Amino acid sequence: MVTLFTVQSALACGGFFCNNVDPVLQKAERIVFVVDEVPETVETHVQVEYEGPADEFAWIVPVQSEPELFLTNEMLFSTVGAQLQPQFQLSWQYEGDCDWGNGGGLLRGGDVAVAAEDDSAGGVLPPQADDGVTVVAQATVGPYDTVTLQADDVQSLMTWLADNDYAIPSTASDAIAPYARSGAYFVALKLVKGNDVGDLQPLGMRYHGTPPAVPIQLTSVAAAD
Repeated sequence: MVTLFTVQSALACGGFFCNNVDPVLQKAERIVFVVDEVPETVETHVQVEYEGPADEFAWIVPVQSEPELFLTNEMLFSTVGAQLQPQFQLSWQYEGDCDWGNGGGLLRGGDVAVAAEDDSAGGVLPPQADDGVTVVAQATVGPYDTVTLQADDVQSLMTWLADNDYAIPSTASDAIAPYARSGAYFVALKLVKGNDVGDLQPLGMRYHGTPPAVPIQLTSVAAAD
């Protein structure tokens, strides 16, 4: 059985980081989970919107097992969103006498809910160990340079990311630690040189595991209010 889940844009599945004075801010995110319960596989399709310097962009995503990375399609989000977004219908209730001629009538309507517009719109290498961090795979996926990692502990992971020019603030350590202790894989992404914000594309991750999960703790490091 295949099940679709959507997660509102207030939730997030990873952390955006940079070392610029003006940080990369994660403004919005839409996620579609596709879950196949028989082989226990999950596809996570992520569409993000952010603001900040593209040349210092870094995105770290913890996942349950080694993922297959691929570009997904913008149309997926618009199609699913059109079917699942809330629909509102206005109804009126009149109480008392309404003097329409003199404009003195009392008109009372039920609360009208307004739906806010959504802000959002390779090659593989053998595993390599380096000071407590194992590089499981590296690939270029669309506009992204990607690397999949496993780490013995959070400090080893933080050191590896810093040594490889991922601008990770020290405040991210506490948010990353629970995932490192659980044995999670980490997907680290940068934009390929020459790409800018307009080249950002939705990313898909397919991996063994269930149920779908949104590791929201990392978002607190760089998310816009």
